[in-house]
Amino acid sequence: MHGAIKLSLAALVLCASTAQARTASQTMCVFDLLGTSGEMYALMRDYALASRNWGANLQLRAYTNERVATEDFKAGQCDAVFLTGIRGRQFNHFTGSIDAFGAVPSSATARTVLRLMARPQLAKDMVQGNYEIAGVLSFGSAYLMVRDRTVDSLTKMAGKKIAVLEHDQSQMYMAQRHGLQPVMAEVHTFGGMFNNGQVELIGAPAMAFKAMELHRGLGANGGVGRFPLLHVSTNIRSLAKV
Repeated sequence: MHGAIKLSLAALVLCASTAQARTASQTMCVFDLLGTSGEMYALMRDYALASRNWGANLQLRAYTNERVATEDFKAGQCDAVFLTGIRGRQFNHFTGSIDAFGAVPSSATARTVLRLMARPQLAKDMVQGNYEIAGVLSFGSAYLMVRDRTVDSLTKMAGKKIAVLEHDQSQMYMAQRHGLQPVMAEVHTFGGMFNNGQVELIGAPAMAFKAMELHRGLGANGGVGRFPLLHVSTNIRSLAKV
């Protein structure tokens, strides 16, 4: 996928030089829970440096609030944005569908999906309206985490509070379908809600464990499910206006 991102960023540079030659650089809004000290920001910083070899001059702007990064991108304050796949679904339904529950049930399937995303034959599917997907990355599988490990079945989960992303209606539907109480959250808030006991369950990938200090919510009695809810292989992506 690194090669696919390189080609897409090169396309962004070409677009900027032909259609928007008013500026000598391009701005990328980057969402990372830890801001400029986070792993995702560091990854994009490496690409920004490498992109100079392709004729680009990417200037990064860090955001710890994904909603704000999205709105700034829509408002034209960024030429590109780095978001989770679920939030980015509004820009492209094709790549956003990979984040659906059960769509990618294993790491092996995720690798196949990522390889497919880099195929030139799918280039037309990367464009929807005025936006183009410039790269898809894996963020790992999301697992159910509970504050009380004895809550180990759907029957025992009935009535429990679970954090759901307010911009993903499918999460609310799944929670209600199984008798849970959905509590609206954002990517940057659901970890804290779990840690302080506002909710009893969350779904999160391993990469979020350290960033959100989820060990605080798990404590000595919590547990992590073995079955992946979904594979967030496309949760981090770069989007570019075309």
